[in-house]
Amino acid sequence: MQGTSTLDRSDAELVAAVRSGDAGAFADLYAEHVDSVRRVAAHVVRDADGTADAVQDSFARALQHLDDLREPGRFDPGCSLSLGMRRPTSCGRGGG
Repeated sequence: MQGTSTLDRSDAELVAAVRSGDAGAFADLYAEHVDSVRRVAAHVVRDADGTADAVQDSFARALQHLDDLREPGRFDPGCSLSLGMRRPTSCGRGGG
């Protein structure tokens, strides 16, 4: 999207943009959420290398399952970390 600042778009708008092929929108989702995902990962994993791997895995799974997300405004790549590393799609499906 030319002329649209991604800083002004909601998670739902960014998810829609990623679904439409805008790779830059996923970079913006990453930038928006990476700090909170890193905090959760550090609490769960408790070592720097493992934390980095968990963050990377969490975002990779979030991207892989983005089309499964029923409520794009509830994008939460760290959800799988807080649920003990289960699939992130269970987080966005309203069931837990």
